[in-house]
Amino acid sequence: MPPKFAIIDRTTTVEEYRSLRESVGWASPSRSKCQAALAQSLFGVVALRDGITVGMGRVVGVGDGDGDGDGDGDGDGDGDGAVYATIVDVVVAEGFHGHGIGQAIINRLIEWASTCGISHVGLFADDSVADYYAKWSLQSSGQYLRLSMSDPIPPTPQRKHVSR
Repeated sequence: MPPKFAIIDRTTTVEEYRSLRESVGWASPSRSKCQAALAQSLFGVVALRDGITVGMGRVVGVGDGDGDGDGDGDGDGDGDGAVYATIVDVVVAEGFHGHGIGQAIINRLIEWASTCGISHVGLFADDSVADYYAKWSLQSSGQYLRLSMSDPIPPTPQRKHVSR
C-alpha cells in the first residue's frame, strides 16, 4: 500500500529545503542563500507524511503571486494576467518515489498557475529526469541556457572607438 501523504500550500522552511535537496544528492547552498531564494517564491507546496516533509516544489517568476503583476498580491485582477512563471525545486525524498507524490506536487503547482491566469509556465528539470514530465504535455519552447558562475567569463572584445 502506498504511503499516505498530504499536499500543503506553503513554501518549505530553510531546513526542509536544504534537507530535501541533500536527500537527492543536490548541493545545498548556504542558509542565507536558501532563505533569499525561498523568499522569492510566488507559490510553494510541500508533501507531508506523518507530519514529516517528504517533498516540495515551488513557482518563481515575474509577478506578485496573484497573476496580475501589479505587485500588491491581492488577486484583484487589475493587471493583464500575462505573467511568466517557472516551476523549480521539485523534489521527493529518497524512499518516497513511485507513490504519486511528485505528480501531486506538479499538479498543484500547475493548478495554482492556471488559477492565477499565468499564461507561460516553464519547468527547470535535470536532463536525467526530464522524461518524467512528459505526462504533462510540456513542450520544448526555445532553449534554456545555463551559465555556471564558477566558470570564468570570457573577456569582452575591445571595440575601436571611431571619432566623427
